Amino acid sequence: MSGFLYRLVKENFALKVFAVFLTFWGLLSLGFAGLLFECERRALSMTLMQQGSVLAGILASSSRLGVFSEDRDELLGPVAGVFEQKAVDHVVVYSRRGEPLISLKRKKTGVSEEDRKPEASSKIDAVMQSLESTPCAATHLETNEGWEFWRPVVAGSAHTSPDLLFFEEDRKDAPGEVIGCVKVAFARRSLEEPLQRLFYKSAVVWGIFLLMGACLTFWMAGRLMQPLRRLTDGVQRLGKGEAALPVMVSSRDEIGRLARSFNEMTASLETRESEKRELESRLMQRQKMEAVGTLAGGIAHDFNNVLAAVMGYLELALGAVAPDSDVSHNIDGAILAAKRGRSLIKQILLFSHRQQEDVVPVQMEELAEECLDMVRTTVPAGVRIDFRVKGAMADVIADPTQILQVLLNLTTNAAHAMPDGGVLGVELDSLDLDGRAAGKELDLKAGGYVRLTVSDTGHGIDPEILDKIFDPYFTTREKGKGSGLGLAVVHGIVKRHGGAIQVKSERGKGSVFEVYFPSVPRGPEETEPLSGASSDTGRHARILFVDDEAVIVETARKLLVRLGFEVTAFYDPVEALERFEADPEAFDLVITDVAMPNLYGDILAAMMRDVRPDLPIVLCTGYTERMTAEKAAAMGLGVRMVMKPLTSADFERIIEEVLNEAADARGGAAADDSGRAQTPPGGS
Repeated sequence: MSGFLYRLVKENFALKVFAVFLTFWGLLSLGFAGLLFECERRALSMTLMQQGSVLAGILASSSRLGVFSEDRDELLGPVAGVFEQKAVDHVVVYSRRGEPLISLKRKKTGVSEEDRKPEASSKIDAVMQSLESTPCAATHLETNEGWEFWRPVVAGSAHTSPDLLFFEEDRKDAPGEVIGCVKVAFARRSLEEPLQRLFYKSAVVWGIFLLMGACLTFWMAGRLMQPLRRLTDGVQRLGKGEAALPVMVSSRDEIGRLARSFNEMTASLETRESEKRELESRLMQRQKMEAVGTLAGGIAHDFNNVLAAVMGYLELALGAVAPDSDVSHNIDGAILAAKRGRSLIKQILLFSHRQQEDVVPVQMEELAEECLDMVRTTVPAGVRIDFRVKGAMADVIADPTQILQVLLNLTTNAAHAMPDGGVLGVELDSLDLDGRAAGKELDLKAGGYVRLTVSDTGHGIDPEILDKIFDPYFTTREKGKGSGLGLAVVHGIVKRHGGAIQVKSERGKGSVFEVYFPSVPRGPEETEPLSGASSDTGRHARILFVDDEAVIVETARKLLVRLGFEVTAFYDPVEALERFEADPEAFDLVITDVAMPNLYGDILAAMMRDVRPDLPIVLCTGYTERMTAEKAAAMGLGVRMVMKPLTSADFERIIEEVLNEAADARGGAAADDSGRAQTPPGGS
């Protein structure tokens, strides 16, 4: 049983608190009861001493005549009167000689046998001597049986009374002569019985105090443990992964501070759990997007090869028909559609973060027209597109593909907001923002900006969600009809280009998105250079073309030959390398694919450049992570990387640029060699 109680107290903090407080209160109340008992005991003892002394004095005063005459009958009255007191156990009157004249003992009458013993005589003699030395004093003795109070019987007194006249002559020389003594004895039970009653009373008082303390301690322990129990329940709920309820404590002590800290910790954990779930959701979405990107990257190469073949054959067919015929117009439309497919591939690769940014001066009106051409085929029939350009425009230094994605997302969202028809407005203008307008309203630096405004007359956006529309994965469309990434991507692109975006919307009247891009002044229109020596040289250049796709090799060879180039084509990069090593000076330019079996294009280019360092090379790729524009530039002058598919105009422009760049590099190297040769020894 004790072991069970020990374990119960050990495992229950409330019982520990209760036991500690109850023990403390029990000891405190026990000390109080003991103090009360001791005070009462002293008071009883003092009362008993006073009562014994008074009774002995009364007996000594009233028995003077009987002692003087040694008359037992005379003494019986005073002795019986004293003996009637309940506390008195024994009364004796002694003569001057120490002989007992009368003795009354509780339950006995007559002379006590004890007083006839020699020890009693010697004790009486000693007491008599003490009393004679101080006749007016009283003596009290404590024995095994109780307490004895002795008092001398004096023959004379200074007090005026009839009895004193009889002894007046004898008291001239020795007034107050002791003629005997009296003894009044109290038994111990006379004090023990009141003390026993006092003990019971003290025990009852202690029990009452203990019961009150137990009730108070139980109430205090309950109040003290209530927040701790709530804290324990909260921790257990947290351990089970459940939401913990807040602990309501109004006190400002340690428990109150602990409860408030727990509430703050719970709120922080809930916030972290919410952030964790959001991050997990984002991670899953990111993994999905990475899977989409991997898929997009995997098919981009093959799809671009298909587009390259389609565009090549279309251009070959275009060259075989009359320029103004219906067939020519149809082929032009097919080529435009193929170019749009190429742009879509770039957007997919950009969205999956697999397309390198190509930052160049961008004419926003041209991109807007290209975007609206694609949007017109997808908007509802009742939507009218209103495109305006206000005033002279500046350029924007940006990635055209990303700007096109901003245009597509904003215009597509505007069209979706008008399922029953309306007006889709796109407006471009250039403006200068001062520091106040730029910093206060848009968080931009003062300067020139191109503003793109996309508006609709649709249902508008609720004010409650207006500040959430740029959050990732936030969408108001039905499940499965929107990813919630469109405006988030727009916001990210705008911020990366140092711009800003703001939205104004009114329920039932539509929305207006204003996008600001930093602008640069537009330079003069570039004109096509006149045909010169370099251009003529390019026209007769000898080109080594390498690609593992037969249709690409066939179409590219025909297009390049039609442009006036001499083309040697290979399907196998190893055979092409052997042919080049046999006669490195037989070719002016090498155009090669990157992703090929047996030998990658970049490795083929490096091996050819080891043989002939000044060889111009164009690396073509539908998509690969092996080669970027930066890696191509690191290979030296005369190396260019381009993305498939390429039109004949692209081929002509790129070949001319690369050959001119290589010629300039050779010319600069020759000039340096000539300068070093003409420098005399020791000169500088």
